[in-house]
Amino acid sequence: MSLKQWLELELLRPEPTSPDEIKGLLGIVSTRLDDSRVEASSADTRFEAAYRSALTSATIALRASGYRSVGSGHHVKTFESLALTIEASDKTVRKLKTFNNRRTQSNYDVSGVVSSQDLAEMIKLAAKLQGDVIQYLKKNHPQLLEG
Repeated sequence: MSLKQWLELELLRPEPTSPDEIKGLLGIVSTRLDDSRVEASSADTRFEAAYRSALTSATIALRASGYRSVGSGHHVKTFESLALTIEASDKTVRKLKTFNNRRTQSNYDVSGVVSSQDLAEMIKLAAKLQGDVIQYLKKNHPQLLEG
């Protein structure tokens, strides 16, 4: 599949971005990643912050490509789009989808489901995505980093 095919399936809508939007989103990525490392917070809260950092990184790559995810399940679709934008591995996408389920559990079902291992993996993955997306922007959309 390609992003254009996703557009035809109405999983995306075309929407241009700007350097200002990308700058703002990069700020969210960084802030949420910093928040995930605050040890005074609960594991669930820290996990949610790292998850948001990763989701926003995926959103940046999609927005830089000129699209926005729409409809139900947009978090999963945004993570899946990483395979089409930054060419993320299937393993990375699967891990993000697993963490999406863990986040849903901790937000809506029961607190305390996030293990210290899950938290460490989520923080590590979010930090890697931050770097990968910045490299993707530098290589493919450098005009979005100006200003």
